Amino acid sequence: MISPLMLSSSPSAISLAGPLAPRMPSPLHHLRSERMCLRGGSDRQAETASLNATEVARQRELRKKAKQEEKAQKKLMKQMDKNESEAHRFPTDIPMFCDNQPCPELFGEMEMVKSQSACTRRYLSSSELDGLPEGESFWIRARVQQSRVKGNTVFLVLRLQGVTVQAALFKSDSVTKDMIRFCGSIPRESVVDVQGGKVAATVTSCKVTTYEVHVQRIYCVSRAAPALPLLLEDAARPSEARDNVSVEQRADADSEQREVVVNLETRLNERVLDLRSPSHNSIMRIQSHVGQAFRNFLAARGFVEIHTPKLQGGSSCEGGAAVFPLDYFGSKAWLAQSPQLHKQMAVMSGFERVMEVGPVFRAESSHTSRHLCEFVGLDFEMEISESYAEAMDIVEGFVVTLLEELYHSQPLSSHVDEVAKQYPCKRLRCRRAGDNLRLSYKEAVDLLNDRGCTNEDGSKIRHDQDLSTQLERLLGEIVAEKHETDFFFITDFPSGVRPFYSMPSSSDPSSSNSFDAYLRGQEICSGAQRIHDSSLLVESLKSRGIDPSSMQPYINSFKYGGSPHAGAGLGLERLTMTILGLDNIRLASMFPRDPKRLSP
Repeated sequence: MISPLMLSSSPSAISLAGPLAPRMPSPLHHLRSERMCLRGGSDRQAETASLNATEVARQRELRKKAKQEEKAQKKLMKQMDKNESEAHRFPTDIPMFCDNQPCPELFGEMEMVKSQSACTRRYLSSSELDGLPEGESFWIRARVQQSRVKGNTVFLVLRLQGVTVQAALFKSDSVTKDMIRFCGSIPRESVVDVQGGKVAATVTSCKVTTYEVHVQRIYCVSRAAPALPLLLEDAARPSEARDNVSVEQRADADSEQREVVVNLETRLNERVLDLRSPSHNSIMRIQSHVGQAFRNFLAARGFVEIHTPKLQGGSSCEGGAAVFPLDYFGSKAWLAQSPQLHKQMAVMSGFERVMEVGPVFRAESSHTSRHLCEFVGLDFEMEISESYAEAMDIVEGFVVTLLEELYHSQPLSSHVDEVAKQYPCKRLRCRRAGDNLRLSYKEAVDLLNDRGCTNEDGSKIRHDQDLSTQLERLLGEIVAEKHETDFFFITDFPSGVRPFYSMPSSSDPSSSNSFDAYLRGQEICSGAQRIHDSSLLVESLKSRGIDPSSMQPYINSFKYGGSPHAGAGLGLERLTMTILGLDNIRLASMFPRDPKRLSP
């Protein structure tokens, strides 16, 4: 019988029949022993000296051959060790199964995962699957989005990491009729483990359109309930009546086909399922990037991330927006309505530039599409050299950079397109950082008045009043038409409509060194230079009817040498909503909290 591995045909060659075969002494070993003997005495030295040229050449040839054989043997042993390690890391054996399962070596219900053993199987992600060549077997864990049995064939739509791929089983010697029935009986949204291979195919019903997975094994990891409160294809369907309160039927005007429309209240009640729909899943992934982009942009410019307290007493309450009261061990406290005062105190503590991404609580009984009782704030505060415009430059640079990333990098651009399929919206227009429009408050009011816009009661818009939401939207339309941009700033707001800590203008005390940023006519950011003089701060507090003694620690922080500073705050959910053109901020919150919703 021929040996599985023959390194040489010479008599001295090494032949291995398996990993446990003994290692035979090499010719080099015999040669070294012979040379040791030759060095034993003078007579051996004489014998060595008398070797002729032919013998010397023969010994050199033996040494050369022995080294080659040893090198080949080491390479073989190294490969065998590697193979053994790979087999241990990626075994092909099947997982545990429940009792009484038919043909468990190919399909069945997998026993509940309870960390019985360490992970021994490597599952591919959707991106890894794309790069895998055809013919290689692999494992994936996915959800069953749809299943369709046609005679001796079953097609599955599998979803992993938000990407859908078609899987197919065809009756054969290895794929039995029972296996096909089993696959067809798996409920939607169940979790499955699939082993299979890629096969080129043209697919129109999935995100992956160039190949499908031919299933070799399939095991149900977690079986979903057979009746779901909503289906993903219904949740992904655009609706003109998203604010209604239930799942309803509507008839197509041109056909007798009736479609199920999942409305906002149902979406929020069944949020776990709703977030699995492609557009809503993409919204959350985009929002994740917005928060990370804020951190990255500011960190690259020397900002230090801080974490301010969310439990605040009287000395930390800003006033203005309503707060949620708490009983703090017998004392009155509130949930933080912003990190404003503490981030200013952090700058006074020697942190020249600070930022925070954290929760903000507002006890406002507002039922509009723009407000939440809890949202994520993107805040920063910084020392300035001369002007609060330095803080505006930070906001402008961040927004321009963010839009560039969302519209021109993958997979973010694909997520934006996915959202637009359900919520059609034009992409935002903006200019390069440093070139975007900045209007004074007086100029903004004049634009509105010139177009004949009025307050809700029909009165003329004044330069000392605040702008309503409707007026802001109208202004956005005017700016978009006149200046061909969706991104702009308004500066120098009246002091009476800004918080007490806003620095008055040096040229007009009735105005403040403040600004708001707008996208699509929606306010996305509010900022200003802050008062850094303790005497002026006390005066501002008294003019608003606020007792300075209730905020003494905050005031004291400016008595020890207060540096000029400015800052701004953005709302993560509102920024996400505005960029994507969503009609309700609740769609941009994973589990929104409003005056009527405290669950799920």
